[in-house]
Amino acid sequence: MPSSKSEPRSFQAYARWAERRGALAAALALSMALGASLLFLFLFSFSTTEAVTSIVTENARNVRETVERIFHKYAPAFREFMLSLRSNPTNLEGKIAALSVLPEIAAVHYYLVSSEGIIYRTNYPDDLGLNLGAFPKFWNALNEELAKKGVALHPFALETRTGRIRMYLYTRLPEGDILELGFTLRPEILEPFVTGLLAFQRLPFVESVGLYSPHFHPVASAFPALPEYLKNRIATASQRQAFGLFRRTTVRRLAVPLLSGASTTLLVTVTFNFLPLALFLGPLSLGGVSFLIYLKKQHHRCFAALAKDLETTMLYLEEERGESLPALRFSETQAIASALRTFRKETEEAFATFARKLALIAEGHDPQTARHMQRVAEVVRILVEELGLRNPDIVRYAGLHDIGKLFIPREILEKEGPLTDTEWEVVKLHTLLARELFDHPRFVVARNIALYHHENFDGTGYPEGLRGEEIPLEAQILKIADVYDALRDERPYRRAFSHEEALRIITKGDGRVKPEHFHPRVLSAFLRRAEDIRRLYEE
Repeated sequence: MPSSKSEPRSFQAYARWAERRGALAAALALSMALGASLLFLFLFSFSTTEAVTSIVTENARNVRETVERIFHKYAPAFREFMLSLRSNPTNLEGKIAALSVLPEIAAVHYYLVSSEGIIYRTNYPDDLGLNLGAFPKFWNALNEELAKKGVALHPFALETRTGRIRMYLYTRLPEGDILELGFTLRPEILEPFVTGLLAFQRLPFVESVGLYSPHFHPVASAFPALPEYLKNRIATASQRQAFGLFRRTTVRRLAVPLLSGASTTLLVTVTFNFLPLALFLGPLSLGGVSFLIYLKKQHHRCFAALAKDLETTMLYLEEERGESLPALRFSETQAIASALRTFRKETEEAFATFARKLALIAEGHDPQTARHMQRVAEVVRILVEELGLRNPDIVRYAGLHDIGKLFIPREILEKEGPLTDTEWEVVKLHTLLARELFDHPRFVVARNIALYHHENFDGTGYPEGLRGEEIPLEAQILKIADVYDALRDERPYRRAFSHEEALRIITKGDGRVKPEHFHPRVLSAFLRRAEDIRRLYEE
């Protein structure tokens, strides 16, 4: 047992280490912050592959639906035309040529198919001799459909040899052969969809986008041919949806109905290239990880020594109840407490510094967005004060609510005039993209602000359609500040609104903005401080 004069030495050791830790942390902080920031960027970029692929897939689904709408527009006439050909197949080529006058049709080809599935006559020589019986799922479904209805209508199909999108009609002639008509659409019908899909290649790290037939043929010449190794991997792993790590290809399979319940697939691929980022990230993040490991070991060693001293003290108290405690120096415990307070303060300052650096990056990417973020942060400061909230993170991170726009192409952000539907969907991604940037628990307020500030109180917002109190309060504060600043700001396609006009739109609505979009308590606070907010903009 220690004597009354004994003194645990690990308190002194911990105090000395705590004094040295500040200098060491300052020396390594820049390397760690930069490495961690780039690591956040990589993780965020990697995780957005799903979001981008889902949006591309939705656009691909629109292609199929457009073709099907055109087909169903003429479906009754097509059916009657095929029945007339079945009963009177004379002058076949002349009758078929008449269909080419339809405004959406570029060419019509006919095929006479034997009962075994061999094309023996056609005005499309490339398919002469093709054996449809070699595709048993389709061939069996076709014969079943003709047996039931006499005419088979196939509104969306992918040509076997080329992958082109076409529409097909089938009927069985009296002698047992099958008459097939294939319609090729005019290029201008599909061109807007193809252009819209290719626009996603302007997103960061997106290398290519494509639509392919089940036999891996591009459905349009603008889409790149798939490399053989990727074809083999997709074919042999039919359930997988992503291949590769740093050069990652995501695959979606859209079901395309055939006949009698059968179906085929339209392949949607998006290829991302993260290799340049990974090569730059590795050495920088290694320094930060090494420092974290060192810090963890030092804390473990020093706190283990503290625990041992406490155990020694407890044993001493049990043995020597009537005597004074060991002469622990008060100055040493004060040094420990001071070191812990300093450590917490430096940690908070590091997160705040990271937020300021992100704001500087945003200013370099898009000065207009950066100025908007700064003004919104000032309005938020007024509202937080009025609401009596004591969380400094709301004001600290308010200026980062649009940080996800760093990853939106500048030509879209700076476009003069209204955005197209496709461009608007790309812009709306900025909320989801910011979520991955703030995935640390310390950034929960920043994440809520960046992710949910476009949610509406009545549930009509995005990205998740949250309603009422489901939306974090900090995001609801950002919502009204963001809308007010957008109204006061001049846009290429409209003038800036005055303070009075902006208040009228917020409280009365204008079609796009409605008072139901805002939390009632936040809206009341905004109206109480309206004059302060006016002065903020006029000064």
